[in-house]
Amino acid sequence: MNFIYLEFQQLFLMLIATIVMGFACFKRKDMYFWFMAYISLTIGVTFRSFIFLIEFFDIIANLGYVIAMVFTFIGIFIDYYKTFFKTDKNLVRRFSIHILTTIFITIGIGITTLIIAFINIIMMTRLYLRKRTATYAFFSLSVFFAFLTLLFNILYRIGIEWSYEFSEGIDIILYSFLLVTGIIALLEERIKESEARYKDAYKTSEFYKDLIAHDTANILQNMSTTLDIASVYLNEMQDHKEILPIKKNLENQISRGKTLIYNVRTISDFETGTYSNRKMNILDVIEKVLNYFPEEYKDKDINIKLDTPKDAYHIKANDFILNVFENILNNAIKHNENQEIEILIKLEKTIKNKKEHIKIQFIDNGRGIRDNLKHQLFSKDYTSTNILKRTSLGLYLVKRIIESFAGEIRIKNRVDEDYKKGSNFIIWFPAAE
Repeated sequence: MNFIYLEFQQLFLMLIATIVMGFACFKRKDMYFWFMAYISLTIGVTFRSFIFLIEFFDIIANLGYVIAMVFTFIGIFIDYYKTFFKTDKNLVRRFSIHILTTIFITIGIGITTLIIAFINIIMMTRLYLRKRTATYAFFSLSVFFAFLTLLFNILYRIGIEWSYEFSEGIDIILYSFLLVTGIIALLEERIKESEARYKDAYKTSEFYKDLIAHDTANILQNMSTTLDIASVYLNEMQDHKEILPIKKNLENQISRGKTLIYNVRTISDFETGTYSNRKMNILDVIEKVLNYFPEEYKDKDINIKLDTPKDAYHIKANDFILNVFENILNNAIKHNENQEIEILIKLEKTIKNKKEHIKIQFIDNGRGIRDNLKHQLFSKDYTSTNILKRTSLGLYLVKRIIESFAGEIRIKNRVDEDYKKGSNFIIWFPAAE
Protein backbone atom coordinates (compact mmCIF):
# COMPACT_ATOMS: atom_id res chain seq x y z
CA MET A 1 0.00 0.00 0.00
CA ASN A 2 2.92 2.31 0.75
CA PHE A 3 4.21 1.79 -2.78
CA ILE A 4 0.80 2.71 -4.23
CA TYR A 5 0.86 5.92 -2.20
CA LEU A 6 4.37 6.60 -3.51
CA GLU A 7 3.20 6.03 -7.09
CA PHE A 8 0.48 8.65 -6.68
CA GLN A 9 3.02 11.08 -5.23
CA GLN A 10 5.12 10.58 -8.33
CA LEU A 11 2.07 11.07 -10.56
CA PHE A 12 1.23 14.34 -8.82
CA LEU A 13 4.80 15.60 -9.24
CA MET A 14 4.82 14.73 -12.95
CA LEU A 15 1.46 16.38 -13.59
CA ILE A 16 2.69 19.63 -12.02
CA ALA A 17 6.02 19.36 -13.85
CA THR A 18 4.26 18.84 -17.20
CA ILE A 19 1.98 21.82 -16.67
CA VAL A 20 4.96 24.03 -15.79
CA MET A 21 6.92 22.78 -18.79
CA GLY A 22 3.88 23.49 -20.96
CA PHE A 23 4.03 27.14 -19.94
CA ALA A 24 7.78 27.17 -20.55
CA CYS A 25 7.31 25.60 -23.99
CA PHE A 26 4.74 28.27 -24.83
CA LYS A 27 7.47 30.86 -24.25
CA ARG A 28 10.40 28.81 -25.55
CA LYS A 29 9.71 26.93 -28.77
CA ASP A 30 13.08 25.16 -28.54
CA MET A 31 11.66 22.99 -25.75
CA TYR A 32 8.93 21.36 -27.83
CA PHE A 33 10.45 17.86 -27.72
CA TRP A 34 11.15 18.19 -24.02
CA PHE A 35 7.49 19.00 -23.49
CA MET A 36 6.47 15.94 -25.52
CA ALA A 37 8.83 13.86 -23.37
CA TYR A 38 7.15 15.23 -20.24
CA ILE A 39 3.71 14.32 -21.61
CA SER A 40 4.81 10.80 -22.54
CA LEU A 41 6.44 10.29 -19.16
CA THR A 42 3.30 11.54 -17.39
CA ILE A 43 1.21 9.05 -19.37
CA GLY A 44 3.60 6.30 -18.34
CA VAL A 45 3.50 7.30 -14.68
CA THR A 46 -0.30 7.52 -14.80
CA PHE A 47 -0.73 3.98 -16.10
CA ARG A 48 1.89 2.63 -13.72
CA SER A 49 -0.02 4.15 -10.79
CA PHE A 50 -3.00 1.94 -11.66
CA ILE A 51 -1.17 -1.34 -12.28
CA PHE A 52 -2.80 -2.71 -9.13
CA LEU A 53 -6.12 -2.57 -11.01
CA ILE A 54 -5.07 -3.94 -14.41
CA GLU A 55 -1.69 -5.58 -14.94
CA PHE A 56 -1.80 -4.78 -18.66
CA PHE A 57 -1.22 -1.13 -17.75
CA ASP A 58 2.40 -2.06 -17.09
CA ILE A 59 2.98 -2.50 -20.84
CA ILE A 60 1.40 0.87 -21.63
CA ALA A 61 3.43 2.52 -18.86
CA ASN A 62 6.68 1.11 -20.25
CA LEU A 63 5.68 2.25 -23.73
CA GLY A 64 5.18 5.77 -22.34
CA TYR A 65 8.66 5.66 -20.80
CA VAL A 66 10.21 4.53 -24.08
CA ILE A 67 8.43 7.26 -26.05
CA ALA A 68 9.55 9.81 -23.46
CA MET A 69 13.13 8.68 -23.90
CA VAL A 70 12.77 8.92 -27.68
CA PHE A 71 11.49 12.49 -27.48
CA THR A 72 14.25 13.35 -25.03
CA PHE A 73 16.85 11.94 -27.39
CA ILE A 74 15.46 13.84 -30.38
CA GLY A 75 15.33 17.10 -28.42
CA ILE A 76 18.89 16.73 -27.16
CA PHE A 77 20.13 15.49 -30.53
CA ILE A 78 18.71 18.51 -32.36
CA ASP A 79 20.04 20.94 -29.77
CA TYR A 80 23.42 19.21 -29.79
CA TYR A 81 23.88 19.42 -33.55
CA LYS A 82 22.54 22.96 -33.73
CA THR A 83 25.07 23.95 -31.08
CA PHE A 84 28.13 22.11 -32.31
CA PHE A 85 27.54 21.52 -36.02
CA LYS A 86 24.95 24.16 -37.06
CA THR A 87 23.07 21.52 -39.05
CA ASP A 88 19.60 22.05 -40.47
CA LYS A 89 17.06 21.21 -37.74
CA ASN A 90 14.69 19.23 -39.98
CA LEU A 91 17.56 17.17 -41.38
CA VAL A 92 18.78 16.40 -37.86
CA ARG A 93 15.28 15.41 -36.76
CA ARG A 94 14.92 12.94 -39.64
CA PHE A 95 18.43 11.61 -39.07
CA SER A 96 17.84 11.07 -35.34
CA ILE A 97 14.59 9.19 -36.02
CA HIS A 98 16.39 6.91 -38.50
CA ILE A 99 19.08 6.19 -35.90
CA LEU A 100 16.48 5.32 -33.26
CA THR A 101 14.54 3.07 -35.62
CA THR A 102 17.67 1.16 -36.60
CA ILE A 103 18.79 0.67 -32.99
CA PHE A 104 15.35 -0.48 -31.84
CA ILE A 105 15.17 -3.09 -34.58
CA THR A 106 18.69 -4.46 -34.14
CA ILE A 107 19.08 -4.45 -30.35
CA GLY A 108 15.70 -4.38 -28.62
CA ILE A 109 13.68 -1.97 -26.57
CA GLY A 110 15.20 -2.42 -23.10
CA ILE A 111 18.87 -2.23 -23.98
CA THR A 112 18.22 0.41 -26.64
CA THR A 113 16.48 2.70 -24.16
CA LEU A 114 19.39 2.33 -21.75
CA ILE A 115 21.90 3.11 -24.51
CA ILE A 116 19.89 6.15 -25.56
CA ALA A 117 19.78 7.36 -21.97
CA PHE A 118 23.56 7.03 -21.70
CA ILE A 119 24.06 8.91 -24.99
CA ASN A 120 21.71 11.58 -23.69
CA ILE A 121 23.93 12.04 -20.63
CA ILE A 122 27.01 12.57 -22.81
CA MET A 123 25.32 15.03 -25.18
CA MET A 124 23.56 16.89 -22.39
CA THR A 125 26.78 17.27 -20.44
CA ARG A 126 28.49 18.79 -23.47
CA LEU A 127 25.55 21.12 -24.03
CA TYR A 128 25.70 22.29 -20.43
CA LEU A 129 29.46 22.87 -20.62
CA ARG A 130 28.89 24.99 -23.72
CA LYS A 131 25.81 26.98 -22.64
CA ARG A 132 26.32 27.09 -18.86
CA THR A 133 22.70 27.84 -17.96
CA ALA A 134 20.67 26.61 -15.00
CA THR A 135 18.10 25.01 -17.31
CA TYR A 136 20.73 22.85 -18.98
CA ALA A 137 22.26 22.00 -15.61
CA PHE A 138 18.96 20.60 -14.33
CA PHE A 139 18.25 18.94 -17.66
CA SER A 140 21.59 17.17 -17.30
CA LEU A 141 20.73 15.99 -13.80
CA SER A 142 17.28 14.86 -14.96
CA VAL A 143 18.82 12.85 -17.80
CA PHE A 144 21.29 11.27 -15.38
CA PHE A 145 18.56 10.18 -12.95
CA ALA A 146 16.45 8.93 -15.87
CA PHE A 147 19.38 6.69 -16.79
CA LEU A 148 19.57 5.39 -13.20
CA THR A 149 15.81 4.74 -13.17
CA LEU A 150 16.06 2.68 -16.35
CA LEU A 151 19.07 0.80 -15.06
CA PHE A 152 17.38 -0.20 -11.80
CA ASN A 153 14.19 -1.15 -13.65
CA ILE A 154 16.16 -3.50 -15.88
CA LEU A 155 17.91 -4.96 -12.83
CA TYR A 156 14.54 -5.53 -11.16
CA ARG A 157 13.17 -7.30 -14.24
CA ILE A 158 16.09 -9.70 -14.31
CA GLY A 159 15.39 -10.70 -10.70
CA ILE A 160 17.28 -8.33 -8.41
CA GLU A 161 14.57 -7.50 -5.86
CA TRP A 162 16.24 -4.66 -3.94
CA SER A 163 16.60 -2.60 -7.12
CA TYR A 164 12.85 -1.80 -7.12
CA GLU A 165 13.12 0.26 -3.92
CA PHE A 166 16.07 2.16 -5.35
CA SER A 167 14.12 2.76 -8.57
CA GLU A 168 11.14 4.21 -6.68
CA GLY A 169 13.36 6.56 -4.68
CA ILE A 170 15.21 7.73 -7.77
CA ASP A 171 11.88 8.30 -9.54
CA ILE A 172 10.89 10.84 -6.89
CA ILE A 173 14.21 12.64 -7.38
CA LEU A 174 13.81 12.51 -11.18
CA TYR A 175 10.30 13.96 -11.18
CA SER A 176 11.34 16.65 -8.71
CA PHE A 177 14.22 17.66 -10.97
CA LEU A 178 11.87 17.73 -13.97
CA LEU A 179 9.54 20.06 -12.06
CA VAL A 180 12.42 22.34 -11.04
CA THR A 181 13.72 22.31 -14.62
CA GLY A 182 10.39 23.56 -15.94
CA ILE A 183 10.28 26.34 -13.34
CA ILE A 184 13.84 27.42 -14.12
CA ALA A 185 13.12 27.39 -17.86
CA LEU A 186 10.25 29.82 -17.23
CA LEU A 187 12.38 32.03 -14.99
CA GLU A 188 15.23 32.12 -17.49
CA GLU A 189 12.86 33.31 -20.21
CA ARG A 190 11.63 36.07 -17.92
CA ILE A 191 15.23 37.04 -17.16
CA LYS A 192 16.05 37.17 -20.88
CA GLU A 193 13.07 39.44 -21.50
CA SER A 194 14.15 41.70 -18.63
CA GLU A 195 17.71 41.83 -19.96
CA ALA A 196 16.40 42.81 -23.39
CA ARG A 197 14.32 45.61 -21.86
CA TYR A 198 17.25 46.88 -19.80
CA LYS A 199 19.55 46.83 -22.84
CA ASP A 200 16.98 48.75 -24.85
CA ALA A 201 16.57 51.27 -22.04
CA TYR A 202 20.34 51.67 -21.84
CA LYS A 203 20.62 52.22 -25.59
CA THR A 204 17.80 54.76 -25.45
CA SER A 205 19.47 56.70 -22.63
CA GLU A 206 22.76 56.65 -24.55
CA PHE A 207 20.94 57.92 -27.62
CA TYR A 208 19.40 60.81 -25.70
CA LYS A 209 22.75 61.65 -24.13
CA ASP A 210 24.59 61.69 -27.46
CA LEU A 211 21.78 63.53 -29.18
CA ILE A 212 21.56 66.32 -26.62
CA ALA A 213 25.35 66.62 -26.29
CA HIS A 214 25.83 66.78 -30.06
CA ASP A 215 22.98 69.08 -31.04
CA THR A 216 23.28 71.35 -28.01
CA ALA A 217 26.99 71.77 -28.70
CA ASN A 218 26.20 72.69 -32.31
CA ILE A 219 23.55 75.20 -31.27
CA LEU A 220 25.82 76.85 -28.71
CA GLN A 221 28.69 76.95 -31.18
CA ASN A 222 26.49 78.60 -33.80
CA MET A 223 25.27 81.15 -31.28
CA SER A 224 28.84 81.86 -30.15
CA THR A 225 30.01 82.36 -33.73
CA THR A 226 27.04 84.60 -34.45
CA LEU A 227 27.77 86.75 -31.41
CA ASP A 228 31.42 87.08 -32.45
CA ILE A 229 30.35 88.29 -35.87
CA ALA A 230 27.84 90.66 -34.28
CA SER A 231 30.58 92.16 -32.13
CA VAL A 232 32.72 92.86 -35.19
CA TYR A 233 29.82 94.51 -37.02
CA LEU A 234 28.86 96.61 -34.02
CA ASN A 235 32.41 97.93 -33.75
CA GLU A 236 32.94 98.66 -37.45
CA MET A 237 29.69 99.35 -39.23
CA GLN A 238 27.72 102.55 -39.37
CA ASP A 239 24.45 101.05 -40.56
CA HIS A 240 23.05 98.76 -37.89
CA LYS A 241 20.60 97.22 -40.34
CA GLU A 242 23.24 94.61 -41.12
CA ILE A 243 22.73 93.22 -37.66
CA LEU A 244 19.25 91.94 -38.55
CA PRO A 245 20.44 88.71 -40.29
CA ILE A 246 22.59 87.99 -37.25
CA LYS A 247 19.59 88.50 -34.99
CA LYS A 248 17.62 86.15 -37.21
CA ASN A 249 20.32 83.50 -36.98
CA LEU A 250 20.27 83.69 -33.19
CA GLU A 251 16.51 83.30 -33.20
CA ASN A 252 16.82 80.22 -35.41
CA GLN A 253 19.36 78.65 -33.07
CA ILE A 254 17.12 79.27 -30.08
CA SER A 255 14.26 77.72 -32.02
CA ARG A 256 16.41 74.67 -32.76
CA GLY A 257 17.19 74.28 -29.08
CA LYS A 258 13.54 74.50 -28.11
CA THR A 259 12.55 71.97 -30.76
CA LEU A 260 15.29 69.59 -29.67
CA ILE A 261 14.14 69.66 -26.05
CA TYR A 262 10.52 69.29 -27.14
CA ASN A 263 11.26 66.25 -29.32
CA VAL A 264 13.37 64.51 -26.69
CA ARG A 265 10.69 65.05 -24.06
CA THR A 266 8.00 63.81 -26.41
CA ILE A 267 9.92 60.64 -27.30
CA SER A 268 10.64 59.99 -23.63
CA ASP A 269 6.97 60.45 -22.70
CA PHE A 270 5.85 58.29 -25.61
CA GLU A 271 8.22 55.39 -24.87
CA THR A 272 7.71 55.31 -21.11
CA GLY A 273 4.05 56.23 -20.80
CA THR A 274 0.86 54.22 -21.20
CA TYR A 275 -1.88 55.93 -23.17
CA SER A 276 -5.31 54.74 -24.20
CA ASN A 277 -6.59 55.53 -27.67
CA ARG A 278 -9.94 57.12 -28.34
CA LYS A 279 -12.07 57.95 -31.34
CA MET A 280 -10.83 61.20 -32.90
CA ASN A 281 -12.00 63.30 -35.85
CA ILE A 282 -8.90 63.63 -38.00
CA LEU A 283 -10.00 66.94 -39.53
CA ASP A 284 -10.44 68.49 -36.08
CA VAL A 285 -6.89 67.45 -35.22
CA ILE A 286 -5.47 69.04 -38.38
CA GLU A 287 -7.35 72.29 -37.79
CA LYS A 288 -6.15 72.39 -34.19
CA VAL A 289 -2.53 72.09 -35.34
CA LEU A 290 -2.99 74.86 -37.90
CA ASN A 291 -4.56 77.19 -35.32
CA TYR A 292 -1.51 76.97 -33.06
CA PHE A 293 1.20 77.47 -35.65
CA PRO A 294 4.57 78.70 -34.27
CA GLU A 295 5.19 82.45 -34.13
CA GLU A 296 8.46 82.05 -36.03
CA TYR A 297 6.50 81.36 -39.23
CA LYS A 298 4.44 84.56 -39.12
CA ASP A 299 6.79 86.37 -41.49
CA LYS A 300 6.78 83.56 -44.08
CA ASP A 301 4.44 83.40 -47.04
CA ILE A 302 2.76 80.09 -46.28
CA ASN A 303 -0.20 78.86 -48.28
CA ILE A 304 -1.81 75.78 -46.74
CA LYS A 305 -4.77 74.31 -48.59
CA LEU A 306 -7.12 71.64 -47.30
CA ASP A 307 -8.67 69.13 -49.66
CA THR A 308 -10.95 67.39 -47.22
CA PRO A 309 -14.45 65.90 -47.37
CA LYS A 310 -17.44 67.28 -45.55
CA ASP A 311 -17.97 64.02 -43.70
CA ALA A 312 -16.12 63.39 -40.45
CA TYR A 313 -13.33 60.82 -40.69
CA HIS A 314 -12.47 59.12 -37.42
CA ILE A 315 -9.46 57.11 -36.28
CA LYS A 316 -8.41 55.52 -32.98
CA ALA A 317 -5.58 57.65 -31.58
CA ASN A 318 -4.54 59.91 -28.71
CA ASP A 319 -3.05 63.38 -28.30
CA PHE A 320 0.30 62.27 -29.72
CA ILE A 321 -1.32 62.53 -33.15
CA LEU A 322 -0.81 66.29 -32.80
CA ASN A 323 2.96 65.70 -32.69
CA VAL A 324 2.75 63.79 -35.96
CA PHE A 325 1.14 66.60 -37.91
CA GLU A 326 3.23 69.31 -36.23
CA ASN A 327 6.48 67.56 -37.17
CA ILE A 328 5.47 66.99 -40.77
CA LEU A 329 4.30 70.59 -41.25
CA ASN A 330 7.40 71.99 -39.53
CA ASN A 331 9.67 70.03 -41.84
CA ALA A 332 7.66 71.09 -44.89
CA ILE A 333 8.19 74.74 -43.94
CA LYS A 334 11.75 74.71 -42.61
CA HIS A 335 13.13 72.81 -45.58
CA ASN A 336 11.46 74.99 -48.17
CA GLU A 337 13.48 77.79 -49.76
CA ASN A 338 10.73 79.10 -52.04
CA GLN A 339 9.31 82.57 -51.52
CA GLU A 340 5.85 81.07 -51.36
CA ILE A 341 5.56 77.87 -49.36
CA GLU A 342 2.74 75.69 -50.62
CA ILE A 343 1.34 72.79 -48.63
CA LEU A 344 -1.67 70.75 -49.68
CA ILE A 345 -3.33 68.48 -47.11
CA LYS A 346 -5.55 65.85 -48.70
CA LEU A 347 -7.86 63.59 -46.76
CA GLU A 348 -9.73 60.60 -48.20
CA LYS A 349 -10.96 57.11 -47.47
CA THR A 350 -9.30 54.15 -49.13
CA ILE A 351 -9.06 50.37 -48.90
CA LYS A 352 -5.74 48.99 -47.69
CA ASN A 353 -5.14 45.34 -46.82
CA LYS A 354 -8.86 44.70 -47.36
CA LYS A 355 -9.76 47.18 -44.61
CA GLU A 356 -11.04 50.74 -44.69
CA HIS A 357 -8.32 53.29 -43.98
CA ILE A 358 -8.05 57.06 -43.74
CA LYS A 359 -5.39 58.34 -46.13
CA ILE A 360 -3.75 61.69 -45.36
CA GLN A 361 -1.29 63.40 -47.72
CA PHE A 362 0.96 66.35 -46.91
CA ILE A 363 2.19 67.62 -50.28
CA ASP A 364 4.74 70.45 -50.28
CA ASN A 365 6.82 72.34 -52.83
CA GLY A 366 10.03 72.19 -50.80
CA ARG A 367 13.46 71.02 -51.87
CA GLY A 368 12.43 67.36 -51.65
CA ILE A 369 14.17 64.26 -50.35
CA ARG A 370 16.48 62.00 -52.33
CA ASP A 371 15.22 58.44 -52.78
CA ASN A 372 18.10 56.88 -50.83
CA LEU A 373 17.24 59.03 -47.80
CA LYS A 374 13.50 58.46 -47.68
CA HIS A 375 13.69 55.37 -45.46
CA GLN A 376 16.68 56.53 -43.41
CA LEU A 377 14.80 59.57 -42.14
CA PHE A 378 12.50 57.33 -40.10
CA SER A 379 15.26 55.36 -38.38
CA LYS A 380 16.99 55.82 -35.05
CA ASP A 381 20.46 54.30 -35.33
CA TYR A 382 22.01 53.81 -31.90
CA THR A 383 25.36 52.63 -33.21
CA SER A 384 25.95 55.32 -35.80
CA THR A 385 28.75 57.76 -35.12
CA ASN A 386 26.75 60.45 -36.90
CA ILE A 387 24.10 61.41 -34.38
CA LEU A 388 20.75 62.04 -35.98
CA LYS A 389 19.82 65.61 -36.60
CA ARG A 390 16.73 67.17 -35.14
CA THR A 391 14.70 66.62 -38.31
CA SER A 392 15.43 62.89 -38.32
CA LEU A 393 14.57 62.67 -34.66
CA GLY A 394 11.22 64.28 -35.40
CA LEU A 395 10.45 61.86 -38.21
CA TYR A 396 11.56 58.90 -36.11
CA LEU A 397 9.06 60.07 -33.51
CA VAL A 398 6.40 60.47 -36.21
CA LYS A 399 6.86 56.90 -37.40
CA ARG A 400 6.77 55.45 -33.88
CA ILE A 401 3.55 57.28 -33.03
CA ILE A 402 1.86 56.34 -36.30
CA GLU A 403 2.75 52.67 -35.86
CA SER A 404 1.34 52.74 -32.33
CA PHE A 405 -2.01 53.60 -33.95
CA ALA A 406 -1.61 50.65 -36.39
CA GLY A 407 -0.85 53.17 -39.12
CA GLU A 408 1.80 53.48 -41.81
CA ILE A 409 3.78 56.35 -43.33
CA ARG A 410 5.67 56.69 -46.60
CA ILE A 411 7.45 59.48 -48.43
CA LYS A 412 7.01 59.98 -52.17
CA ASN A 413 7.92 62.72 -54.59
CA ARG A 414 5.35 65.39 -55.35
CA VAL A 415 6.37 64.92 -58.98
CA ASP A 416 7.22 61.27 -59.59
CA GLU A 417 10.38 61.70 -61.66
CA ASP A 418 11.85 64.72 -59.87
CA TYR A 419 12.36 64.72 -56.10
CA LYS A 420 13.48 68.37 -56.20
CA LYS A 421 9.91 69.49 -56.89
CA GLY A 422 8.79 68.64 -53.37
CA SER A 423 7.68 65.79 -51.15
CA ASN A 424 4.47 63.93 -50.43
CA PHE A 425 4.14 62.46 -46.94
CA ILE A 426 1.41 59.81 -47.06
CA ILE A 427 -0.14 58.39 -43.88
CA TRP A 428 -2.69 55.61 -43.53
CA PHE A 429 -4.73 55.02 -40.39
CA PRO A 430 -7.35 52.30 -39.91
CA ALA A 431 -10.77 53.91 -39.95
CA ALA A 432 -12.53 53.84 -36.58
CA GLU A 433 -15.91 52.17 -36.51
